[in-house]
Amino acid sequence: MRRNSDIKINKLADVEPYVIRYLAGLSYSPELKKIIDTKTEIGKGVTGYSLKAIFLQLLAKTSRFEIMADSKIILLW
Repeated sequence: MRRNSDIKINKLADVEPYVIRYLAGLSYSPELKKIIDTKTEIGKGVTGYSLKAIFLQLLAKTSRFEIMADSKIILLW
């Protein structure tokens, strides 16, 4: 998410209302993988294939997603 975002994540359930972009080919914890799979099924999870492209999209004036899922540890940082 952007630095100036007002999104607060204290637990994984806090990502529920947001669109998540995630990098294909990474291993995610079972808990985060379940969230990614569920969000993908309902159109709120989007696969990315280039880390650079994902960051550029996140930083675009109008981003198509709010959160980039890297790992559970990063989301809760």
